[in-house]
Amino acid sequence: MARVYDNMTPSRAIEAAMVRFYCGIVSWSKGDVGLCIDDPELAHCLMWYTALESYVNLPASSQNPLRLEWLKSAQDNDAGLQQKLVGDPQHFRRRVFQGANLICHVPNPHNDSQWSICLTDSNVDATIEFMHNLLNHPSHNILLKGLRLYHHPQLSARVKQFHCDVCQRVKSGTRGYGHFPPRQVTLLPWEQNDVDLIGPWRIEVGGTRSQRNSYEFYALTCIDRVIGFPDAIRIDRKTSAHIAEKYKEVWLSRYPRPVATAHDLGGKFIGPEFQNLLHDFAITDLPTTSRNPTANGIVERMHLTICNVLRALTREQHPRTLQAAKDMMDSAIATAMHAVRTNVSESTQNLPGALAFRRDMLHNIPVSVDLPAIQQRRQAKVDADLLRLNSKRYSHGYRIGERVLKLIHDPIKLDDRWEGPYPITRVHSHGNVTMELRAGILERINI
Repeated sequence: MARVYDNMTPSRAIEAAMVRFYCGIVSWSKGDVGLCIDDPELAHCLMWYTALESYVNLPASSQNPLRLEWLKSAQDNDAGLQQKLVGDPQHFRRRVFQGANLICHVPNPHNDSQWSICLTDSNVDATIEFMHNLLNHPSHNILLKGLRLYHHPQLSARVKQFHCDVCQRVKSGTRGYGHFPPRQVTLLPWEQNDVDLIGPWRIEVGGTRSQRNSYEFYALTCIDRVIGFPDAIRIDRKTSAHIAEKYKEVWLSRYPRPVATAHDLGGKFIGPEFQNLLHDFAITDLPTTSRNPTANGIVERMHLTICNVLRALTREQHPRTLQAAKDMMDSAIATAMHAVRTNVSESTQNLPGALAFRRDMLHNIPVSVDLPAIQQRRQAKVDADLLRLNSKRYSHGYRIGERVLKLIHDPIKLDDRWEGPYPITRVHSHGNVTMELRAGILERINI
């Protein structure tokens, strides 16, 4: 009786050649889509082989804990385990599993239901690797729980020392290596400011529904990094030339010249007109990197206050002309700036306006500011945040010649998260290292 296997692909030609070599009763050609075997026993063997091949999670290894003969052979050849069986019979006993007499560890001599199969130094690593692949690359803690039916004095330590190359390349939620260096807080007002755009705000202008038009508004916001004093102005165009003119109007013409200006990588800030303005005023350009977009987070937090004020005003007022909408936006921005300047800052415990002018914002009285105390509070907060971040990372000192993996930013969903390894050629301060990507190609990155 012949058995036909449908959906035969050329990749199964190896099986056909194997059976043809031994019995010569297989017929298969390139144009066929099936495999015909006349011998029922050979057909049954091929079915078993195909079913076994479909177990994609089962590692193909003859040395695995599922083979009880392999465990028994390792136990019989381990003199130390045999000595424990004789010297400590209360905790080491034999149990029969499918005809195999294995040595098991019993932690409680009065409770035989709690036992675990003993592993030897020769097969514990192979067992860990097999179970790691069988359980589909779990974490160390999950893998240790999966090995609960096995016993070895150093099982937990061996599991933590086990490293899988696949896991290191594809998993992204791993703890980092190396602690972040300490950061010194400086308290020098008007030294650095942060600029950014906020918007768009869509406002409907007009009376009846048929006459309404929707307009978008943007604003340029600036804030001093140390004292948190803000200012903002409405803009008409998102071009580099217009932004440069508005920045000169809202900040450079009113307050002390900053030493540095931080901004994002938008075209209005990295354009030639804005960059030339910074160069003419001898202001250091501090753009945020694409991998650290929250570097100017202080100005982003100010945007929350401005948006809350604008939402309240737009619910109460309904402009009928475009000029009325612009006037409403200017009024909303001024109200938001006054709210930020007259509210106590959480980081400084003072009013931003009082820190800027040494006068109270609501009463014309002088205000004394203890800048060293503010610096100490900020330094304590920075140190506490640093301890919290470093507690989630492994303590590790990078060395020259050490091979490391490099994080892949914005990978495709099923692609690797890490690439490498690459050798370290130089270790810098502040958590920076230089690695050699290719011969003569170096890259300096932060840990």
